[in-house]
Amino acid sequence: NGEKLVDDLDFALFTPSTKWNRTELNLLLSFEQQREWLDKQLKEQQRKHQNENITITVNRGNLGENSCSSLLVGEGSLFKGKFNVVFEGEEGSGAGVRREWFDEVSAELFNPDNALFLRCNDGTLQPNPASAINQDHLSYFRFA
Repeated sequence: NGEKLVDDLDFALFTPSTKWNRTELNLLLSFEQQREWLDKQLKEQQRKHQNENITITVNRGNLGENSCSSLLVGEGSLFKGKFNVVFEGEEGSGAGVRREWFDEVSAELFNPDNALFLRCNDGTLQPNPASAINQDHLSYFRFA
């Protein structure tokens, strides 16, 4: 029964003693059943972290370094709750400020002067082999 399999998927994927692998499960479960399971997992994570609010305060003059050091501390757990950004010395907050921060940080990360990424002829970006010219390049790649 497909519904029973979806309910037992946690056991099959997360118990070391089970012999199931992802390829076998793909053969047993329809795409819709897999999507249903993933939705269930995401909703559970959201429920667990719904009351967590994480706020980082960054300085516009040192945006890349401030953002990188603030976010790498949490190793991904920061984004399980509500993520907020405050610019030092400014009163704005909310989705607009977060969007502005994201735009500015993205522009800084992909700025050719920072030597982190190279733009290819087809418009895509790839890591710059000369990125080591930037002392903290590995931290910035992890941040990106």
